[in-house]
Amino acid sequence: MHYYKSTDEKSEDIVADYNKFATENKGIFRIGSVDCGDFESICSKEGVKEFPTIKIYPPFPIPAFDLE
Repeated sequence: MHYYKSTDEKSEDIVADYNKFATENKGIFRIGSVDCGDFESICSKEGVKEFPTIKIYPPFPIPAFDLE
């Protein structure tokens, strides 16, 4: 999952790469994005503090982790 703020310059820098990855892997991975400017509660619940943040959600019971 890609967490970003549309007003954040660093978030804007990876949009093209993220969109390319999502397009190339459509049907292989479940991929989504959340604009933390519009959905602060979701980002807060997921512990997102920096933008952009990519989180990987492996199959249960493995917990989610940030891609660094």
